[in-house]
Amino acid sequence: MFLEYGSDALRKKLEIDVLKHPEFNWLLNVTRTIYQKPLQPNSFNNIYPALRSLIDHIEVGVEESRVIFDLAAVSPRYASIADATNPIFSLGPQQPAKLSPEDAKAHSVLGQVMRKARHPKRKRNIGSRNKETQSDVKNLPFPKTLLASVVQQATNPRDAFLWLLLAAAGLRPHEGLNTLWEDFDFETGRFYVLDPKKRRLGRDMTNQERLRFKGREVSVTFLIPDLIMPLYRAMQEYHSTCFVPYVDSNAPNFIFQYVERARRGEPYLHVSAKALNDQFKAAVKRAGVSPPRGGTRSAWTIYSLRHMYGDFLLNDIEIDSETGEKGLPLADVQTAMGHAKITSTRVYARTRRDKVEQRLEAADQLIFPQRLDQIPGEKL
Repeated sequence: MFLEYGSDALRKKLEIDVLKHPEFNWLLNVTRTIYQKPLQPNSFNNIYPALRSLIDHIEVGVEESRVIFDLAAVSPRYASIADATNPIFSLGPQQPAKLSPEDAKAHSVLGQVMRKARHPKRKRNIGSRNKETQSDVKNLPFPKTLLASVVQQATNPRDAFLWLLLAAAGLRPHEGLNTLWEDFDFETGRFYVLDPKKRRLGRDMTNQERLRFKGREVSVTFLIPDLIMPLYRAMQEYHSTCFVPYVDSNAPNFIFQYVERARRGEPYLHVSAKALNDQFKAAVKRAGVSPPRGGTRSAWTIYSLRHMYGDFLLNDIEIDSETGEKGLPLADVQTAMGHAKITSTRVYARTRRDKVEQRLEAADQLIFPQRLDQIPGEKL
């Protein structure tokens, strides 16, 4: 209740209810002592397991304290232990300590539990506070037809080239940032994605090695055909106008660099995910791209480019020009996206509803080839 309503709303509610339910008077005192904003719905899945973990720790401590006090009543050997644990766990009713908001926050242990519990698990049969989102408005692929308008709104050639590479090859942002010039094969026109931790020597293990790299099952990438030429033009413009050759010939020859004056020529490895996302979102806004149906414009993120790649391979890539068949099998999309498990591919590549409707309509025509208004005899 405290986390859901926040201090102000809960205090107003309790000031009315506490007359009927005096057992909540202690909570009313808490709302007057600690200021808490209402917790965002999306935060409950993270906070609630840690809160339950904290309560479990307290329950164990209280039980241990009860056992120690029972032993102390029988044997004086446990008296010192009982005295030491008495300030920590109180078994009797006491008035809550009057702490200032700063002291109350400093003595909070919930944050410590959250930091120490690597993967706190939710208790079973506990409902989520999050509002369920329909599956067709989550993990949305960016509209491929609007990509060019967003790329035109990039503030520098580097961002335009990076966005086109992520979209054309379906790369994760950190995979694109780790790409070296030698990873691009000029003869075949393919980009290769290699694990940076396995190809660098020990002397190169610097801050670059701490960059998160999720890895791929395959190193070669497949480029969306109609994005190849825009990608090559963007790469040429970036190389001729922005790229600064590295002085150290032994240093990794990263493609993407800072173009900002303060860090010009440095590898663009340590840019934050938020900065990457904000730059893309700002370009989407400048391009006037409408929000997706059932969502907001903020649904378009830089990861939407990878979702676009998976959506294209599963639904739009032409397989047979004679029959007009489109879309690769999910297993082939899995290989192209470098996923170890096909369950990961399903998140990025989902059969669109319009394609499902087309297949159902085609199946219906096979079973019932004539339209209802074309059937001879009485109209239905």
